[in-house]
Amino acid sequence: MDKRIIYKMENNGVAVLCPTNSWTGTLEELAAKDIPADADWKIVNLSEVPTDRTFRSAWEYNNGLTVNVDKAKEIQKDKWRAARKPVLEKLDIDFMKAVETMDTNTIQTIAQQKQALRDVTNTSLPDDLEGIKNTWPEILNG
Repeated sequence: MDKRIIYKMENNGVAVLCPTNSWTGTLEELAAKDIPADADWKIVNLSEVPTDRTFRSAWEYNNGLTVNVDKAKEIQKDKWRAARKPVLEKLDIDFMKAVETMDTNTIQTIAQQKQALRDVTNTSLPDDLEGIKNTWPEILNG
């Protein structure tokens, strides 16, 4: 079937209801059966539901399915935070070793590296979803 039912959930997210091949009723009957009575819903073409689920948590219902770009940016920045976490943890260990040996040059270098990693979430992101998805700070590569 090339139709889907989308509806607004209590948390303002979007649910997508996919009728099974065995469903013999109308989509309106399916909506009445499976969607909470007070929820806003709409029947849409399958093409209106993004196939890319990268920013699924940013989907919103506004009499149709939209993607909140600001939320998508935060999702991408959360990915950066996850990628930098193990790097920061390793630098913390290296920093403590440098402190123990009073290696001030290494302490200063590591402090600068750690600050650069913390600043990564200040990176500006474009306003289109593909651009957001494809933006990855160089400092996180490796």
